[in-house]
Amino acid sequence: MVAVTVALSGDDGVLPSAENRTAHAELRLSCIFDCGHYFFIGGYTSAALETARLLDSIAADVGDKEWVRKAKSLMGAVNADIGNIADAIEFYGTALDLAQEIHDLDGEIIVLSNLGTALMYAGLYRDAIPCFQRSALLARSIRRRASITTCLYQIQTV
Repeated sequence: MVAVTVALSGDDGVLPSAENRTAHAELRLSCIFDCGHYFFIGGYTSAALETARLLDSIAADVGDKEWVRKAKSLMGAVNADIGNIADAIEFYGTALDLAQEIHDLDGEIIVLSNLGTALMYAGLYRDAIPCFQRSALLARSIRRRASITTCLYQIQTV
């Protein structure tokens, strides 16, 4: 968690109080998300979850729903990866609601695709297909070819 501590600390290396940790929020949130993604990809699930919780907390403090959505998505991905599908679905549901609320089509595409993948992990293939179909439809509507390809590939593997 050294990287996350560095992202939050000031020039003096001391962690700021809860009131001051929102300074330079966009930079801090971006760095914390990158750390969480690194931990997740590297297989450090405990660190990834802790980092995602921190991201969620700071994003909520500053009222940035896009970053809250990203935090919930990261929590969903980590939980799905470790087999905690129920929690993953809950986090993805919250992330999807936020993406729709703030009209974040890219976020909605990502969350739907990840939700479909989590459902596949649980063997719920019939439930996964509509997620991939909706994700592909949204990707097509905003001309995201890479997302369309990913969704269609996922449907093919079901």
